[in-house]
Amino acid sequence: CAVIAAVAYMAYQYQTGPAVISTDDAYVDASLAQVTPQIDGTISKVSVQETQYVKRGDILVSLDPEDALLDVQAAKAAYEQARRRVWQDLANVSAAEANVLAKEAVVAQTKSQMQRRANISQSGAVSTEEVSNSRSAFDAAQYDLSIAKQQLAAQSAIVKDINLQNNPEISAAATVLQRAELRLRRTQIRAPMDGVVAQFHAQVGQQIALGASLMS
Repeated sequence: CAVIAAVAYMAYQYQTGPAVISTDDAYVDASLAQVTPQIDGTISKVSVQETQYVKRGDILVSLDPEDALLDVQAAKAAYEQARRRVWQDLANVSAAEANVLAKEAVVAQTKSQMQRRANISQSGAVSTEEVSNSRSAFDAAQYDLSIAKQQLAAQSAIVKDINLQNNPEISAAATVLQRAELRLRRTQIRAPMDGVVAQFHAQVGQQIALGASLMS
């Protein structure tokens, strides 16, 4: 009977299998990412909690954006001022070119008058004084033209090989604006990957420094 009972128990164990499987060398292989701010700031909002599942790009923590917003506004104003200054420089060149054309027309006109008076002066139709005055007007027109050309050269030198796309002043202002906008974006700390929040220790009102660990 004992032999029969033992055989029956062994047959039962074989059919049903063990209830629990255990091992001494099991482990979990998972990626771990530390969540740290890229700027200093004050936490204004915490959007997640411990053990919460998040997707890459989800907002985890928000920093107070007021300072960053002011920086963006100031950078935008400086950028627009730089653009207007360059536009004005370009407009000054156009105005100087128009002025040169006008002075050239005056020179041509006074030269024609001077020559006409000189030609008829022999007949006595015009006085010597009129001839002298016409020559003076021509000399004055030539002087005005030389001044206009100097002004054009000076204005052209300011904007030589420069336009709105490659102007160094505009480029510098654009870089400052881009940095300000980047700082504003960094007030929202986002999940770098899909996963579960762990080692969470971020609190509203907390002052945090660049690189401080907020969670994993």
